[in-house]
Amino acid sequence: MKQEIKVALEWILALENEGYEGALVGGAVRDLFLGLPITDIDIATSAPLERVVQLWPDAKPVGKPPLQTALLQCGRIPLEFCSYCGFSLERDLARRDFTVNAMAMTRLGTLVDPMGGEKDLTRRRLRFNGKAADRLEEDPVRAVRLFRFAATLPLFTVAPDSESACRDPKVGRDLARIPGERIGRELLKALEGDIGLFLDLLNGTGLLGIVLPEIEALKGIEQDPEKHPEGDAYLHTRLCLGTVQKLTSDPVTRAAALLHDVAKARARKGETGTAAFAGHEQDGADLVRAMACRWAWPQDFSETVTSLVRWHRIPTAAWPVDGLTRQIRAYGGQWLERLFVLGYADVLAGSGRLMPWMENRARALAALFRLEQAGRLLDGREVMELLGLPEGPRVGEILARLDEAVADGEVTTPAEARAWLIRNRA
Repeated sequence: MKQEIKVALEWILALENEGYEGALVGGAVRDLFLGLPITDIDIATSAPLERVVQLWPDAKPVGKPPLQTALLQCGRIPLEFCSYCGFSLERDLARRDFTVNAMAMTRLGTLVDPMGGEKDLTRRRLRFNGKAADRLEEDPVRAVRLFRFAATLPLFTVAPDSESACRDPKVGRDLARIPGERIGRELLKALEGDIGLFLDLLNGTGLLGIVLPEIEALKGIEQDPEKHPEGDAYLHTRLCLGTVQKLTSDPVTRAAALLHDVAKARARKGETGTAAFAGHEQDGADLVRAMACRWAWPQDFSETVTSLVRWHRIPTAAWPVDGLTRQIRAYGGQWLERLFVLGYADVLAGSGRLMPWMENRARALAALFRLEQAGRLLDGREVMELLGLPEGPRVGEILARLDEAVADGEVTTPAEARAWLIRNRA
C-alpha cells in the first residue's frame, strides 16, 4: 500500500510540473485516517482528462462527460483520475456522496475538508454530503452505499437525518430503475462486513423490497413450528445469517446463508394448509442463479453460492445422500466446510437439534478423506477398455458410482476398482 501511495504522490507531482493541481481524494484519504487497507486510489486534478491520457497513455477513459474518469493500474491497486477542469477542488468535493469521502490531501499532506468529513470520521458517523435529497437525486444507489459503508467501516453509524432521507418513497422508485449490476456490486462488498446490519438498515428504511425483493418476500411465510419455532422464513434467514456472520468472514458462505431459503416464498400450500417446501433447494438454486446473473456476480462466486443453496439440506439429510460425492469431486474440501457451516447455522436458526448434523459431518469428512487419499483410481479410458463401452455419458455415470464406492470405503486401490467394475458392470 505504501508503494502505491508513493507512486500516486509522484503522479501528482508530475501534474504540478505541468502547471496543474492534483490531490488524493475520497476513500483513500478516509482509509488513511482510519488506518485501514487502501483498495483503490482517486486523484482529483485541474487537468482536463485529455491531458491526463497524454501524460499516462495506459489510462483508459471510463464513462461519459461530465462524469468521465480515467482508470490506471497503480501497482496492485486501481487508480482513478477525475477532472475538475474549469472549477475548484472544493466544488469537486462538495458533489461527493458522503462527508467522510469528501476530503482531499495534497502532495505535501495538507487536508482539504470543506464539508466537515474529519469531524464525522472522529465521531464515526456517516452523513450525506450537503443536502441528502440532492445526493440521492443524483444517484439513488447512494442509499445502498450508505448502508454498505455502515456495514463495512468499523463502528460507524448512520446519521439519523441521512437514514431518514432514505425513507422517502421517491428514493425507492428511483432505485427500482437502477441496473442490477450496481446493486450487486454493493451487495458483494456488504458481504465482507456486517451483512446483518446492512439487511436491517434496508428493512428499516423500506428499501429491502427494492434491493432484495426475494428476501422481502420471505416475510409472513409460515413454517412447521416443530422444525422452526423461531417464526417465519424471513426471521429464520436473518437468524441463520447472523450465526454464519459470527462463524466466518467468507462472503461465499454468507451469501449462501442469505439466499438459502429464497424459494420458500414460492411454496404452495400443502393439505394441512401450511406451506410445503419440498424441492425448495433446487428451486432456490435456480432462483439464485438468476439473481446472481442480474447482479453480474463473478461466475465462480455465483456457481459456488448456487451449489451451496442447492445442497444445503445435506448436513441434516437422511444418509446416504445422493449427490454429495459428485459435489466433493467438483468443489473439494473447502466447499464441504462451507456447506456444514451453513448447515450448522441453519439448524441453530430452527430446531437446534444438532445430532443429525454431527453424524453427517463425521460421515462427510470420512468420505472426503477417502476420496482425497484415493485420487482418481481409474479414468474414462480404462473404464471403456475394461467394460467394452463406447465413449458417452454412460462412462461418466459409472465413474460417479465408483466414486461413491470409494467414499464409502468399499474401494481403495485400482485393483479393487477394476474388480468392483466387473462385479457391478450392469
